[in-house]
Amino acid sequence: MGLDATSPDFAEKLGALSHELGEVQFFGTQRVVEYHAWARAVNGEVTRAYCYLGESDEVMLAIGSPTPAEKAAHVGVVPPDDTEEWDTWSENAPTEETVLRIAGAWSVDRAALDDDAIQEAGWHGFSGRPPRGGRWRRLLHRLTS
Repeated sequence: MGLDATSPDFAEKLGALSHELGEVQFFGTQRVVEYHAWARAVNGEVTRAYCYLGESDEVMLAIGSPTPAEKAAHVGVVPPDDTEEWDTWSENAPTEETVLRIAGAWSVDRAALDDDAIQEAGWHGFSGRPPRGGRWRRLLHRLTS
C-alpha cells in the first residue's frame, strides 16, 4: 500500500513527508479506473494537489492553483456546473500522458529514466536524492504503509 490521492489524509501525509525532506512530489496514474493525480509539497505545506477519477468523472482532490504545466495541458481545474462548458472540460480531462508531462515539467521526465535501474535499486515508484540517515526511511514507511 502507498500514498493515494483519494485518501482523506493524503495531503497531511504528503505534507509530513515534505516537512522532513523539503520538496516532495507525487504522481499517480492507473489506466483501468482512469485515476490521474499529481501533487507537490514544500517544507511541510501542500502547494498543489489534483486528483481526477475518470471512472466516476470526478475531481477527488484540488488544492492550490493550476501550475503553468497544467495550464499548458489544459488540465487541473474543477469541472464547471454548466453542461456545455462541462463537455469542453471533459474532452480535456487528465490522462496518463498528462501525468507524465506534468512530472517532466516539474522535475523528472519519466520517459528518460531506466526502469530496470530503478527496480534494481528497490525504489518502486520513488526517485530523488533523499537526505543522509535513516530517519526519512522510517517516516516514508510509516506514511505509506
